Amino acid sequence: MDELWDRFEVFEALHHSLTICNPMSSAELDEVVAAMQLTHGSSVLDVACGYGELLFRVANQTPIIGTGIDLSPWMITAAHNDASTRAADADLTWVLGEAREFTTDPAPDVAVCIGAEWIWHDFSGTARALSQRLGDGGVAVIGAARLHHRADAERVAQDRGRVETVDDMRAQLGRYGLTPVHRVDPDDAGWDNYLAATADAAESWAIEHPGPRAEQWVEEQADWQAARDRDRDVIGWSVWIARKSTPTE
Repeated sequence: MDELWDRFEVFEALHHSLTICNPMSSAELDEVVAAMQLTHGSSVLDVACGYGELLFRVANQTPIIGTGIDLSPWMITAAHNDASTRAADADLTWVLGEAREFTTDPAPDVAVCIGAEWIWHDFSGTARALSQRLGDGGVAVIGAARLHHRADAERVAQDRGRVETVDDMRAQLGRYGLTPVHRVDPDDAGWDNYLAATADAAESWAIEHPGPRAEQWVEEQADWQAARDRDRDVIGWSVWIARKSTPTE
């Protein structure tokens, strides 16, 4: 357990003052929730749930059975503690654990993985994993980086290597029996606001927890910002909402 606290301190330092830990606005997250089309009693599995923001929003709109799983003890503890005030009457369960090894029985109506496709290596792996966890008619929600709409795919591939496009992602969803029903595309302001928030979080963490580790997290955030500045015209981001049907393979 101590290893996990240490391992995820950097994410806590850069996100402790955020509720949405991805490059999207509050309105865009609400759009994602609306597109899920949940009904009374729907079951929702949120993989890499962070501080539980999506589940809290869903639970405050529709009575659901929600499960959030995250490997960060910082975030899952905060979600558990906040539940008493954010969604006191909701049926929410918080799990500290490895998402690759976690399943539910029966299958959830909705399986979510926003901004953590690295768990299954890439977007395709995430689409496959969520599809495997859903029954027919279930909904997968996946947020991941992709080629910026204004980027030239061939030039980027020549200069830096291939970056998945929205068409690539749509094809990968179809490969695992997932038909897109909606997509949210945060704009550049989403990235800018997110990184500005992580910079503020890193600075406040350094004030509250002075020392070499905090200084390291400030430097880490600066690296994130440098990567964003470099990739501004190359990398975009999307959240897909897709319904499962019989897969093609």
